Amino acid sequence: MVKKFLELLSNDEVQAIHAASIKVLEEIGVEIENENAVKLFAKAGANVDFEKKRVYISEELVKEALKKVPSEVKLHGFDGKHNLVFAGKHVYFNPGSTALYMLDRETMNMRRPTSKDFADFVRLTDYLEHMHAQSTAMSVSDVPDSIVDRFRFYLILKNW
Repeated sequence: MVKKFLELLSNDEVQAIHAASIKVLEEIGVEIENENAVKLFAKAGANVDFEKKRVYISEELVKEALKKVPSEVKLHGFDGKHNLVFAGKHVYFNPGSTALYMLDRETMNMRRPTSKDFADFVRLTDYLEHMHAQSTAMSVSDVPDSIVDRFRFYLILKNW
């Protein structure tokens, strides 16, 4: 049996997107709030405007970074049976990350997610056969901002 892969973009379209992204990185740059990260970019050779916290990344720096990226990354599952290997043409589905609002299925109104919403979502995602991973998909509104990221991870562990 021959496996076929879904290709949404032609090679020319991929190259056009890549060229546009390089142009954005070189000419518009990226605003980075973390001072240590800005210093790391400067040390790596990026053009940096420290006052504006803006980093301009050349195509050469992108190419150099891509040479250092491993060709394979493994994400280990809880049980050792559901590891994900990011390499080649492997495709995995993960239901996004950090939604600030959601559509309430009962009232059909937009609102901020709660811990219960997220716990329900984690259990649903775990049940779905073609979902391969779980992210902290919602920013819950019923815990203090200072712990929200750690609490979302706790909810995943508790409800997986």
